Amino acid sequence: MSCPGSPSEDDIFSVERHEEDGLRHLRLSGVIDEFADLSFFAHLRGRVTVSLGEVRRINSFGVRLWIDAVRAIGEETEVTFVDVPVVLVEQANMIHRFFGRGRVESFQAPMVCGTCGRVEKVLFSVEEARRKGEVSLQSRCAACEVEMELDDIEEQYLAFLKDY
Repeated sequence: MSCPGSPSEDDIFSVERHEEDGLRHLRLSGVIDEFADLSFFAHLRGRVTVSLGEVRRINSFGVRLWIDAVRAIGEETEVTFVDVPVVLVEQANMIHRFFGRGRVESFQAPMVCGTCGRVEKVLFSVEEARRKGEVSLQSRCAACEVEMELDDIEEQYLAFLKDY
């Protein structure tokens, strides 16, 4: 049992690490706040993929820590961010170069079905979103197969892509 005001297990920031085919993979999860230790970013070398899909929230302290951390990544390090959640897309839309010199490969978007009302977060690749030179998100509803729409203003939600 947790005490009122204490973080739940889902809120605790954690980093899982593993290597595969000479590529380092990191999976961040929980809440990026004043307690999140992001110092590992400064020590990354080579090619690294950082999965962010399990990051639940980020607060203002976390934003400051994040920006300092990604700025500390060495120039010799090639970082690719995948499965960027809505909470970090929103930050990237407010803060220029939120992912530093890293490359965003895929991101989540909140999609809604106008027919059945289903709302879900759908994963898109940046390449897929830029298909044919236009930035666009398309997905079919898992429940009724109708084309879903972004539950936001598309131009504003996808603004961060101009940096990546």
